Amino acid sequence: MILPNFRNILLARNFIPRQNFYCLNRLIGTSSQGSHTTIALDNAPKPEVRKTKKNSNWKSYGFDYIDQRSDILYMHVTSFFLITVLFWGTVVLFLYYPDVDDNDWLHREAYIQLRRREILGLPLVDKNYVDPATVILPPDEELGDDDIII
Repeated sequence: MILPNFRNILLARNFIPRQNFYCLNRLIGTSSQGSHTTIALDNAPKPEVRKTKKNSNWKSYGFDYIDQRSDILYMHVTSFFLITVLFWGTVVLFLYYPDVDDNDWLHREAYIQLRRREILGLPLVDKNYVDPATVILPPDEELGDDDIII
């Protein structure tokens, strides 16, 4: 099965009528005389209609209601772009997007500080990380009987 060139399909599709409307030129007058009211020219050339094999079980995908081959071609092209380009393109963009939260830098800095504290013999996490003299706590009367979990 040889598929025609995609560009030629698009060009040919623009010139093929979708419905069986034929060119009927009618000149309608508004004079009161009955013989001058209507002139019909039915000898206009009829447009060419595509001759295609009809498959009685064929149901259109919605791209072309006349030609089965172009309908299937458009369906495959659209599916390719939706699945391959949009889905996998989004995945690639997500994976290669730069680290805006600096998570990599935070992890590296944490390992550097842990290594420095091990070398100096300091505890890894100081229990007085914030100076207790600078912390202002409410008095016991304000807290009342509420349970405080630290």
